[in-house]
Amino acid sequence: MSSTLDFARLQPPQTHAETLIEPSAAALSAILARNRGLLGQYRFKLLDRPVQEVRAETRAACGIPEGRPVVLTGHQPAFIHPGIWAKHIVATRLAQAVDGVAANLVVENDAPNEFVVRVPHEPPDRPGYIVGVRYADASRGTPFEFLPAMPASGVARLETEVREALGERWAGSLAGRFFEGLRQAEGATGWVEQMLSARRGVESEFGVALRDLRSGTTWGGPLLGELLANARRFAAAYNAALAEYRAERHVASPQKPFPNLEVGATTCELPFWAYRPGGVRKRVALEERGTQWILLADAEPIATFAPQSVTTWHSFAQFVDGLGPWVLRPRALTLTLWARLLLGDLFIHGLGGADYDRVTDGLIRRYFEVEPPAMACVSATLLWCPEAARVHGALAEARRRARDVHFNPQRYVVGDDLEPLRQARQAAIAESLHLREHAPHDRLARRQAFHAIREANAALASARPEVRADLERALGKAERLAASTRIGRDREVFFAFYPQKELARLAAAVPGVQAFG
Repeated sequence: MSSTLDFARLQPPQTHAETLIEPSAAALSAILARNRGLLGQYRFKLLDRPVQEVRAETRAACGIPEGRPVVLTGHQPAFIHPGIWAKHIVATRLAQAVDGVAANLVVENDAPNEFVVRVPHEPPDRPGYIVGVRYADASRGTPFEFLPAMPASGVARLETEVREALGERWAGSLAGRFFEGLRQAEGATGWVEQMLSARRGVESEFGVALRDLRSGTTWGGPLLGELLANARRFAAAYNAALAEYRAERHVASPQKPFPNLEVGATTCELPFWAYRPGGVRKRVALEERGTQWILLADAEPIATFAPQSVTTWHSFAQFVDGLGPWVLRPRALTLTLWARLLLGDLFIHGLGGADYDRVTDGLIRRYFEVEPPAMACVSATLLWCPEAARVHGALAEARRRARDVHFNPQRYVVGDDLEPLRQARQAAIAESLHLREHAPHDRLARRQAFHAIREANAALASARPEVRADLERALGKAERLAASTRIGRDREVFFAFYPQKELARLAAAVPGVQAFG
């Protein structure tokens, strides 16, 4: 799997306000231009529709002006951390440099395991910890797109709990600006719209602006029909791309990075989710029964149709309209496949997305028989407490010294009166080295020499017990301080909870618009 990305460089940034842009900012505009040329050469069809027509219609439906480059990124409509926010900054600045459009694909069909926001809490009398504050009362497996808008009372309750957890940190953060945005999103049709509005309000403080495109209202069209009408051929390409990824990455688990599509004698799994408003997500499969196909959501039939009825875009659109309350939504790979081929000119991933989308590269080559457009990767680290890095570094050094005094006491104890003990230690070491070279198989003598070294070390360290005690006290102090800042190296706190000055520092660490030109 070839790619413009240097995957060896895709590691989480380690230091405070450090960013990762791969390929480099200076290369992105040229890569985007190459992608546009490549995308314009595609000649395959989706059902009976030429891909260029579908691409033009998709972009028009998303409000993209004709001819404008599109820099695309995406994520769930949740509480994003600074590493994800860095993608928004880069997308905005690259789009400005190429007179394009920066867009964020909102993966509202995702369903989190729990609807809580992580809030750091630092009480004065014990170590800090993360508080999980619930923001929605929904069952596990419920997609974001069906979460109702939070009423004023709910916003007030959430704001109070977050404020109490953040404590003194609240004042310097942009949490207040975020909750102001939640309150001002009156008339929002649901949580997703409310969340996006509040997030954009915070981002506007830094000149970051993206067009949010919701997957529930933008994804689909002829690509959905193409994958349904050719389910077995697509599943074969999908599973082969996964096999290639696993072989190249030496991945043994059949569950990583995600499972194969299951293909049986009469059934074929599809890379979609199906659900009804308010319901949980279900996997989708086709079952062949004579001359009819049955569309299944888990084991529940949701549609029956003849294969020839979904071979054209016109007939397929009628089929989708006939699904009633059921909706079909993409899984992660299928969504980025659609986004990279039909919507964007350059997709900016985070670290995890860039890795799994290598499978998409292989899938595009196999199924559509074209070279995939290149992608980019952006990440960043903003530590909750930058001082924690120094604290944990001091802890590592204190641990090293407390251990080293047992094996190298001569480095820590001084005094002319200790010379006989130092000489005894050196003699024991010399005897051990002599035996290693001249009598390597005399295990008894070598064991005796080893014990002689240990005894010499113990005697030397015991001659100055206060030294060892001081090192133990220093270690205890470092451990207590590290415990008090254990959340300090957390890089996944909601970006609006950070001090505004630290967000500004991160924004300044990302290259300016000129660097992307």
